[in-house]
Amino acid sequence: MSQILEKRVRIVTPFGAPLDGVNISFPVFPNGTATDANGWAKIKALGGDQLIRFSYLGFATRNIKFNDVSETVVLEEVGIIGDEVIIVVEKPKEKTPWYVWAGLGIGVLGLFLSTRNDNSTESNTAPGLKGNQKSKPKKIKAKGLKQPLAVTI
Repeated sequence: MSQILEKRVRIVTPFGAPLDGVNISFPVFPNGTATDANGWAKIKALGGDQLIRFSYLGFATRNIKFNDVSETVVLEEVGIIGDEVIIVVEKPKEKTPWYVWAGLGIGVLGLFLSTRNDNSTESNTAPGLKGNQKSKPKKIKAKGLKQPLAVTI
């Protein structure tokens, strides 16, 4: 059985800047690795002739035999060629302002408090109703809303 060979390498740009997150794959191992924030990674192979693949978005992919990999690997920048991209931004539909909702909440609270009967001993019926009578919904029209809001108290 072959011995596993290991090397520590640093991946950089042509200007010497380290590349963080370069994908490094090994054909004989199921998992690859990636460079750290300083461009360093540990690579491994079962033999010196095995290819190691270095790839990074926006840079040319390099396949290098393990024995030929030096301590520093330089990846060359390449332009990404693609079709024209058109971005269309539409103004969002106008939303109901916060103060309309706040006013609506205050109005509902006021309506509730105005119909509340403090002397009532029956807690399961609406104020002013007796027995199983049902209260009718009251409609509140708030500026900014398209339909009245029905509230049953």
